[in-house]
Amino acid sequence: MRMKLGLVLAGLMLAGLPAGSALARGGVWIGIGPAYPAYPDPYPAYPYAPVPAPYPPPAYSYAPPAVEGRLGQACYAGPYMCQLDQPGYVGQACSCPARPGERAWGQVGD
Repeated sequence: MRMKLGLVLAGLMLAGLPAGSALARGGVWIGIGPAYPAYPDPYPAYPYAPVPAPYPPPAYSYAPPAVEGRLGQACYAGPYMCQLDQPGYVGQACSCPARPGERAWGQVGD
Protein backbone atom coordinates (compact mmCIF):
# COMPACT_ATOMS: atom_id res chain seq x y z
CA MET A 1 0.00 0.00 0.00
CA ARG A 2 2.82 2.37 0.88
CA MET A 3 4.54 1.62 -2.44
CA LYS A 4 1.40 2.43 -4.42
CA LEU A 5 0.94 5.65 -2.47
CA GLY A 6 4.58 6.57 -3.12
CA LEU A 7 4.22 5.94 -6.83
CA VAL A 8 1.06 8.03 -6.96
CA LEU A 9 2.77 10.90 -5.11
CA ALA A 10 5.85 10.70 -7.35
CA GLY A 11 3.59 10.75 -10.42
CA LEU A 12 1.73 13.78 -9.14
CA MET A 13 4.99 15.60 -8.43
CA LEU A 14 6.32 14.85 -11.90
CA ALA A 15 3.04 15.89 -13.48
CA GLY A 16 3.19 19.22 -11.68
CA LEU A 17 6.58 20.14 -13.14
CA PRO A 18 6.59 21.91 -16.50
CA ALA A 19 8.28 19.78 -19.18
CA GLY A 20 11.31 21.92 -20.04
CA SER A 21 10.45 24.91 -22.17
CA ALA A 22 6.88 24.03 -23.05
CA LEU A 23 6.05 27.59 -24.01
CA ALA A 24 8.85 27.69 -26.53
CA ARG A 25 7.49 24.53 -28.20
CA GLY A 26 3.98 25.94 -28.52
CA GLY A 27 2.42 23.39 -26.18
CA VAL A 28 -0.54 23.87 -23.90
CA TRP A 29 -0.05 23.04 -20.22
CA ILE A 30 -3.15 22.48 -18.14
CA GLY A 31 -1.40 21.04 -15.12
CA ILE A 32 -2.44 17.40 -15.37
CA GLY A 33 -1.14 14.81 -17.75
CA PRO A 34 1.45 15.31 -20.48
CA ALA A 35 1.54 18.45 -22.58
CA TYR A 36 0.57 18.11 -26.24
CA PRO A 37 1.62 20.72 -28.81
CA ALA A 38 -1.26 22.76 -30.19
CA TYR A 39 -0.55 23.47 -33.83
CA PRO A 40 -2.92 25.38 -36.09
CA ASP A 41 -4.98 23.37 -38.55
CA PRO A 42 -3.06 23.19 -41.86
CA TYR A 43 -6.26 23.42 -43.96
CA PRO A 44 -9.18 25.76 -43.33
CA ALA A 45 -12.41 23.99 -42.49
CA TYR A 46 -15.30 24.59 -44.88
CA PRO A 47 -18.80 24.45 -43.42
CA TYR A 48 -20.14 22.75 -46.56
CA ALA A 49 -18.93 21.44 -49.89
CA PRO A 50 -19.00 23.93 -52.76
CA VAL A 51 -22.02 23.57 -55.03
CA PRO A 52 -21.06 22.40 -58.51
CA ALA A 53 -21.88 24.75 -61.34
CA PRO A 54 -24.92 23.65 -63.35
CA TYR A 55 -24.22 22.69 -66.93
CA PRO A 56 -26.37 21.34 -69.70
CA PRO A 57 -26.09 17.59 -70.25
CA PRO A 58 -24.14 16.56 -73.33
CA ALA A 59 -26.16 16.07 -76.47
CA TYR A 60 -26.61 12.39 -77.24
CA SER A 61 -27.65 11.11 -80.56
CA TYR A 62 -27.00 7.72 -82.02
CA ALA A 63 -26.52 7.21 -85.70
CA PRO A 64 -25.81 3.74 -87.02
CA PRO A 65 -22.45 3.46 -88.70
CA ALA A 66 -22.56 4.37 -92.35
CA VAL A 67 -21.63 1.50 -94.63
CA GLU A 68 -20.37 2.51 -98.00
CA GLY A 69 -19.55 0.22 -100.83
CA ARG A 70 -20.94 -1.99 -103.51
CA LEU A 71 -23.72 -4.50 -103.05
CA GLY A 72 -22.91 -8.13 -103.68
CA GLN A 73 -25.19 -11.00 -104.66
CA ALA A 74 -23.06 -14.05 -103.78
CA CYS A 75 -21.44 -15.51 -100.65
CA TYR A 76 -17.99 -17.06 -100.99
CA ALA A 77 -17.33 -19.45 -98.09
CA GLY A 78 -14.16 -21.38 -98.88
CA PRO A 79 -15.06 -24.19 -101.30
CA TYR A 80 -18.76 -23.24 -101.11
CA MET A 81 -20.52 -20.48 -103.02
CA CYS A 82 -24.19 -19.60 -102.74
CA GLN A 83 -26.64 -16.92 -103.82
CA LEU A 84 -27.76 -14.45 -101.14
CA ASP A 85 -31.45 -14.04 -100.27
CA GLN A 86 -30.91 -10.29 -99.81
CA PRO A 87 -28.02 -8.34 -101.30
CA GLY A 88 -25.27 -7.39 -98.81
CA TYR A 89 -22.30 -5.07 -98.94
CA VAL A 90 -19.08 -6.52 -100.32
CA GLY A 91 -16.89 -7.75 -97.44
CA GLN A 92 -19.69 -8.42 -94.94
CA ALA A 93 -19.97 -11.82 -93.25
CA CYS A 94 -22.34 -14.40 -94.69
CA SER A 95 -22.84 -18.15 -94.63
CA CYS A 96 -23.68 -20.92 -97.07
CA PRO A 97 -25.24 -24.30 -96.35
CA ALA A 98 -22.53 -26.95 -96.20
CA ARG A 99 -22.58 -30.55 -95.07
CA PRO A 100 -25.93 -31.70 -93.71
CA GLY A 101 -26.88 -29.41 -90.83
CA GLU A 102 -23.75 -27.26 -90.97
CA ARG A 103 -22.95 -23.77 -92.26
CA ALA A 104 -19.80 -22.48 -93.92
CA TRP A 105 -18.95 -18.86 -93.11
CA GLY A 106 -17.49 -16.50 -95.68
CA GLN A 107 -17.75 -13.01 -97.16
CA VAL A 108 -20.07 -11.32 -99.61
CA GLY A 109 -18.53 -10.83 -103.02
CA ASP A 110 -19.48 -9.52 -106.46
